Amino acid sequence: MYLFRALNDFDMECISKYSIISCNLFRSYLDKRTKEEAKKIMTELVNTNITTSLDRIIGHINGKALNYSCWISTSDDLLFTLKEYAIPQSGTYNIDMYRKNVAILEFDESDKLNLDSLDFKDKDEYEKMYSKALDLTNNKLGNYFDKGLIKPLSTNEDSFKVSVNSWCKSYNQESSVHGISGFASKAGENVVYYRINKDKIKRILTPLNQDILYAIFIDLIRKDKKEEENLSVIRDCMLKALDKYLDKYANIDNDIYISNYGFSKTEMAMIENLYKVDANGHYNALINNVVGDCKNIDAVKYYEHLKNIKRNIISKITGLDNVMLLDDDIAVLNEKLYQEKKALLNDAAFKKHLNDVIYYQDSNYQIISGNELKEGLTKKKKS
Repeated sequence: MYLFRALNDFDMECISKYSIISCNLFRSYLDKRTKEEAKKIMTELVNTNITTSLDRIIGHINGKALNYSCWISTSDDLLFTLKEYAIPQSGTYNIDMYRKNVAILEFDESDKLNLDSLDFKDKDEYEKMYSKALDLTNNKLGNYFDKGLIKPLSTNEDSFKVSVNSWCKSYNQESSVHGISGFASKAGENVVYYRINKDKIKRILTPLNQDILYAIFIDLIRKDKKEEENLSVIRDCMLKALDKYLDKYANIDNDIYISNYGFSKTEMAMIENLYKVDANGHYNALINNVVGDCKNIDAVKYYEHLKNIKRNIISKITGLDNVMLLDDDIAVLNEKLYQEKKALLNDAAFKKHLNDVIYYQDSNYQIISGNELKEGLTKKKKS
């Protein structure tokens, strides 16, 4: 079973220093400012029972208790991981403005966490959960909640956080948890307890690897979808083909400079811009180039121009025509396009479209972030 995770800075640090991917609770423990709070939670996890671990899943998924979470998010959906977690996004959750590496994780049947096989009263049972993955797809989180196996932490009397986490007491617990479960299902969520050992990390995909695989798999979907409406079958075919393409492009980050792909000077400049790490160990995202380059030119047209250059690069590597890019899923908006979209879409669809907007350029060529645009619209409504 393959799982996927977009790697943040702490993940990369843990792989380098400790040969693991660790949870945010460990990160909080390493930080002097949050160490004592983290120690309290760590003590609770080992001295109570597994419910104080399991009941932290809801707060992990909805992001309200992410900083002290003992769980690690992964997805069984490669394309979802690439589109939602590995490139910049508008919003308050996945806000890093750089491209992330993606880990391909390989788990077998013995690595799956089966709640029915665990003793909920044994305080040492947590030891069986380390590095195990709990599948939350297909509304399993909602099912666990209905069975009483996973609850909001604020209802767990064994937790010292019970009097602090009052968020779920002010909402309808059932509808709230089932809503969170729906999000987890859409994301292909599989949460891993506490750490992911290095032997589970099959491969780390660089942004160049990701761009190539995305173009190839979208091309497969476009060809196969006409004959096969079952997307789960298509996804299985993609996963079976994954090893083939991983082998084919295993050394592409070096080959791109020495093989004869026929890149132009402009394309080579973009390769340098996108596929080499900066001083902070980050990869630049294509969309960020509009900020510095569009002082007096239209940012929407310029972004399309940049994407066309990038399409040519990926096309020359893969041999594909009509290359689809991850960059197509995020947008730059100008005032003209803003007004057109607003007139064309209903309120809900327009609001959803704004979630894909990373930058907005006004009529004076001033550029603000998508979040700033949405904040401004919210203030206008309130006034």
